[in-house]
Amino acid sequence: VSQSKLIEEKLNIIIDKYNFAINKTDVIVAELNLDGIILFAGGKLMNDFGLKADDLISKNIYEMHQDDSVFREQMKKVINGEVATVSTSMFNKNLKVKLHPFYTKEVVLSVIAVITMMGDVTSE
Repeated sequence: VSQSKLIEEKLNIIIDKYNFAINKTDVIVAELNLDGIILFAGGKLMNDFGLKADDLISKNIYEMHQDDSVFREQMKKVINGEVATVSTSMFNKNLKVKLHPFYTKEVVLSVIAVITMMGDVTSE
């Protein structure tokens, strides 16, 4: 077996492990590009809301929050490297959204959003 095949198998195990964890936890985890386009969405909470990844991927988070100036301001902070938390309503639910900048070589490439139900004691 080639070295690259071994590396690929190890990476697939890591991906499977994190997919398992995300899909067993009461969260939605999403990745947004810097323009607000949802690149990835997963998590058990999506199933609880009756959502599929395809319902969210390629949607613009700014369009979903057109009237939410607080959300927009917090996104600006995250794009500039800060972590932010926002309370919002989506899918007829009150949600807590923790926004994390994702870096490569000190440059923010995207935003990782971890979304939980309001009042969820596991959200911190």
